[in-house]
Amino acid sequence: MNNEGNILAQAWKKRYEALAPDIQKRLDDLSRHFDRGESDHYKLQYIKKSYVLPETGDVFVCKPVNDLYYCGVVLNAHIKNMIGDDMYVVLIFNSHSDSIDKVDFTPDYENTLLEPQMISRALWTKGWFKNIMHIEDLGDVPSYGFYKYCYDHPYWDEYDNKIDKRPEYLTIGATTVYGLGYEITKELIISGQV
Repeated sequence: MNNEGNILAQAWKKRYEALAPDIQKRLDDLSRHFDRGESDHYKLQYIKKSYVLPETGDVFVCKPVNDLYYCGVVLNAHIKNMIGDDMYVVLIFNSHSDSIDKVDFTPDYENTLLEPQMISRALWTKGWFKNIMHIEDLGDVPSYGFYKYCYDHPYWDEYDNKIDKRPEYLTIGATTVYGLGYEITKELIISGQV
């Protein structure tokens, strides 16, 4: 695929090229594992299944490959768009603990692990996310949107409405549990946490 006009691919290439060679090698290895479907190298670990509908303001934990619990928050819930009828926008912070019981969460948008992602409820029903609390005040959430490379307009919100100005956080549309685990693991490698 030609990434010539893809601003997300160009940004990743620039970021990747600025990394130390040993980090680049680890990311290349991770990419090969992802391409081969070798998910043990990046998948989220099972915590506990839940069938409660996640709501905006729910704080959850996920457990990537480094055995720490990372906090996330539901920024928007029950979204209907071209991808599905019950999608969620979540943001995962670089706030972690070695135990669910020790998690202390305050939304700090200056300390994110992963930009907002659109996901399905399956991350809760399959046991990869576990809600731990609810907050009413999300604070000053940075602007976010989704990049659609093949469309005539690049920036869209979660409801498939055009956004005129590039948001602070820009990512692709919906991601799977494996895609999310891969992206989290990439960021953990870059930050030296695995």
